[in-house]
Amino acid sequence: MRWKILKRKKADNDNGQEVVNAASLLQVSEYQFFQIAYYRWFGRRDREREIEEAFNEYLDRNAVPYWVRHLSRRVIALNERKMLRIEDFGIPPPETSLRLRIKGLLFVLLIIVVLLVLILLLRDYPSF
Repeated sequence: MRWKILKRKKADNDNGQEVVNAASLLQVSEYQFFQIAYYRWFGRRDREREIEEAFNEYLDRNAVPYWVRHLSRRVIALNERKMLRIEDFGIPPPETSLRLRIKGLLFVLLIIVVLLVLILLLRDYPSF
């Protein structure tokens, strides 16, 4: 009897970890993942209270509803097949900010300057 309880608890933990992994793959919070799963399963967004109740059960007892478990397994499977596109789930791809682009450009320029300095220094270094 105890083995069954432990086995079921482990399965619940696995389901919870699948939710965490799938939400991470989609780059959304776990709550947003519940919202996406609800919409994809039931086709409506007007049941925020039901989502909150299911999410609270998930937080309190690690109980993952069937509609969330289904989506988490689908997301993980798509990722394993290299077919996961977050746009397919209604999530816009993350945009890089102008500040981040400028930092990247400055980093590349710094590398080029360091390489040029090394080349100039090594050119005048006597070889053995």
